[in-house]
Amino acid sequence: MTTSPHLLRRRAFTLVEVILALALSVVLMAAILSALELTRRLVSTGREEIERAQISRAVFQKISRDLRSVTFRVDSIAAEEEATSTDATDEESTAEEEPEEEATVIGGLTAETSLLMASGGLVGDSSALVMQICRPPRLDFRTNGTAMQSSRVSELQSVSYFIAAPNAGGLAGAVGDAFGAVGLSRLSGDRLAIQQADEEGNLGLLADSSELLAPEITAVYFRYFDGSAWVETWDTSVTRQLPSAVEVTFVYEEVDGDAGITNTSSTLTVDADNTWRGVISLPLAGAYAAEAALEELQ
Repeated sequence: MTTSPHLLRRRAFTLVEVILALALSVVLMAAILSALELTRRLVSTGREEIERAQISRAVFQKISRDLRSVTFRVDSIAAEEEATSTDATDEESTAEEEPEEEATVIGGLTAETSLLMASGGLVGDSSALVMQICRPPRLDFRTNGTAMQSSRVSELQSVSYFIAAPNAGGLAGAVGDAFGAVGLSRLSGDRLAIQQADEEGNLGLLADSSELLAPEITAVYFRYFDGSAWVETWDTSVTRQLPSAVEVTFVYEEVDGDAGITNTSSTLTVDADNTWRGVISLPLAGAYAAEAALEELQ
């Protein structure tokens, strides 16, 4: 019995079939790798957003607590001005009887300037914020309820928020060089001690009183609401009142190192994906000047 020759041939894949199978395998592997990369990016982005939100909320709560502790007494300033004008009138009437005295100057500051600083307040621009606060120190207690013996901290404190950067000028550069990083920093300490160090230009002492809050925040932007519009600068010694609200915008650095911010003298352009914004209301802020004038007329 003989077998047909064509039955002895072994069947195999042709070259076209092999090439097609390899191409399909490559496409399938590419799709799987793309799906894995997309999943990794989504997980990484979600984790980064959660971390940024946690950092933003923590820093925002600290700034809110400081802003709501700001002290400012505009009534005391008005009363002092009236008393000064009255004293000036009395001095003119008795100028012939008593010798003329020089104006009192405390630490190189006039009496009016000293009163304004003693009244507290808030001074800030778009990139930095300085405030005078009054906050009782928190005491530590033992298990038996007695307070621990520790150094007393003044209730009157000076607090500043700014961006520290190495090799920069002033306090920002000193803090940046001390920590070796760029980030949002906070300066806090006794009001008189901070004022004296500032007047003497003692950047080392000011840097020692500073802390790097968030190196992830590479830029910060403040705006102040006066009751009718947002402004980029505020000085309570000029406005004689606190702002109704303060807007805080945090700018985070991108993965590739670009902070996503372009800051000029009049505008600020940021990437919305790398920013976090919050508004803080100040309960001690007075009424808007125009509204107060209308109320007086009515």
